[in-house]
Amino acid sequence: MENSTTRKIGILVAVVVILSVVVVIQFYRQKAVAEKQLNEERYLRMVAEENLQQVKTGVSSMETELDRIKKKSGNLEKMLVDTKAMNSDLKKQIDDVSKQKDELQSRIADIESKQKAEKDNVQPAQPLPVQK
Repeated sequence: MENSTTRKIGILVAVVVILSVVVVIQFYRQKAVAEKQLNEERYLRMVAEENLQQVKTGVSSMETELDRIKKKSGNLEKMLVDTKAMNSDLKKQIDDVSKQKDELQSRIADIESKQKAEKDNVQPAQPLPVQK
């Protein structure tokens, strides 16, 4: 009987050892799967962080470019306003000079017509009588 009990205990121990090995293998597989998923998640996060950094760099670059363009636009608007003011001033000066020119031409025409009228009205000088 002892042999049979020892045999039963041996079989029981063997079954327990086999079950333990199966459980350990199962836990090892689950651990391997979990590590693989963790590594994949880490990789995806790393890629996402790199992409985010690139996007931030691009946005920063675009903001700098936008500021430069706004400054240039402001300068161009100021130049446009200044140019319009200069053009307006020049037009006024041209109008003033044109009026002065017209007035001078009118005066010249008046003077020429008066000179012509005086020339036409002047009679030749008659010799003065000589006294003896």
